Amino acid sequence: MLDSSVEAAGWLPSISTSLVTRFSIGNPLTMTPAEISDLLNLISKDLRSESFDPSIYGETLRLLQDLCDHFKTIPSSLIVHHVTFDRKHISGRGGETTVYRGRLYRGPSSHDVALREFFIPKRDWKTSLGQRAIQHIHQEAILHSLLNHQNVLPLEGVYHEDPESPPILISPYRAGGSLHDLIASSVLDPVILKRVFIDITSGLTHLHSRPLPIQHGDLHPGNVLVDESGNPLLCDFGLSHIHHNLMRSRTLLREGGKARFIAPELVDGSMEFFRPNLATDIFSLAMTFFNVWSGQQPLHKVQQIHKVVTTYIAGGRPQAPTSLVNLAVEQREELWNLLSEMWAHVPTDRTSSNNVVVCLMAIFGKT
Repeated sequence: MLDSSVEAAGWLPSISTSLVTRFSIGNPLTMTPAEISDLLNLISKDLRSESFDPSIYGETLRLLQDLCDHFKTIPSSLIVHHVTFDRKHISGRGGETTVYRGRLYRGPSSHDVALREFFIPKRDWKTSLGQRAIQHIHQEAILHSLLNHQNVLPLEGVYHEDPESPPILISPYRAGGSLHDLIASSVLDPVILKRVFIDITSGLTHLHSRPLPIQHGDLHPGNVLVDESGNPLLCDFGLSHIHHNLMRSRTLLREGGKARFIAPELVDGSMEFFRPNLATDIFSLAMTFFNVWSGQQPLHKVQQIHKVVTTYIAGGRPQAPTSLVNLAVEQREELWNLLSEMWAHVPTDRTSSNNVVVCLMAIFGKT
């Protein structure tokens, strides 16, 4: 274990000797800023290695997060410095975030990026509320940086307008819009439907199958981007936890149509205790599939959002779409049975994302 002076300082929970040796961790009370930066970058790089031992992944990730929390920073390898954007040019808003289109410069090259800024009033920047929100943004940035999947929007880095300002998350800009836009513009044929369903679920499976599983927490068509080649990309995962910490009193009903994609257990009772998990992601995935398949939002005939919520809580679900997508009768029945399993009222009855992929391959293999 660490020497007694470090343990007495209470700077971290207990750390195994193997990790102390692996990363040559000394006494952080005497480390220079450069040594701290090198240590954080080393751990971050090690976690991204394909050969990293999964048996110590969770402990190592917690070590990195605890170190970052203690020193109120993130690995410098995640920080980007040369970004330009205009606050007048807003690409989108959602929850407590605003998205801007900007440009990231790396050496002689540059490219378009999306900047996601969280609304934290300046008066709260140094309060416990603001610091907790910033801590969660840092933690989500670390998790995001460790992901590598063709259906997950990558993180390019974290940007600070000035040393005191909250972090802004930087991702590649995708000109294809969102899955919501794609649904609104056309009815998807079976080939595209198969691709969209399997790609979204593959991205979600990548999150769920991590050594420490990651839940999306806010899955709906607006949070699935589409790149220039038509590939779906999951984005904004993990942000529900940040939103929860930003707001002193938050209700999901304020976010309108999103409530149609939210599992009933998240809104049945006090919002102080809501916690998205893998099962709530599967419910949201089912509602996203329904939206894509039918071209209509779940329970679209129910206009008042609070009635949508109470319907879900009472066990009500959408009715099967009658046509639109040209699937064979057997495929429609099997797909509907899969959705019914995915949005089961009892969370433990819902299937896994990996099994959803297997079922989709079997269903659409008949196309």
